Amino acid sequence: MKASTSIVFLLSCSATKAASGFQLPKATTAANSASKLSMSISPSSIGGLLIRGGAAAEPALQNFYGDALGYFGGIRIPASFLAGSSLAAMFIFKTKANNGGELSTLERRVLGFYHFNSLLAFLLSLNTIASATIAHTAVLHGRFNKMAETAYMMMKREFEYEFVTVRW
Repeated sequence: MKASTSIVFLLSCSATKAASGFQLPKATTAANSASKLSMSISPSSIGGLLIRGGAAAEPALQNFYGDALGYFGGIRIPASFLAGSSLAAMFIFKTKANNGGELSTLERRVLGFYHFNSLLAFLLSLNTIASATIAHTAVLHGRFNKMAETAYMMMKREFEYEFVTVRW
């Protein structure tokens, strides 16, 4: 019995036979008449074959060129807004910092911590803008494998450094 004939036989069986289990007919060909082939198929296997259409399909690969281009092109705008606001935030309390004599130790430490975090946000935003611009240009060059199961998997595989650093 050929493989395609056995699949058709499996798919054409009734639901009652699938629930109770059955045995395929024994294969008797001239080549292997001495050996008898008997296969027992469980009901869960038949149900899986009927649902999936015969066999497990591999995940389809898709082209995610446009997704990568949109991600690296679009992430620069929010990073630019954050860079501008953190740059402005560094100079909000400049007059209080100059009059350090009237601030308590706790207030000076909190103010220093605030300025440090503002500077860090500004620098990380600039890093995001630069990395996203470089990755965007690399995507435009097109010298990478665009096919993957998901956009995340493609960007993680092809642009690992850029993809990780722009998501800080």
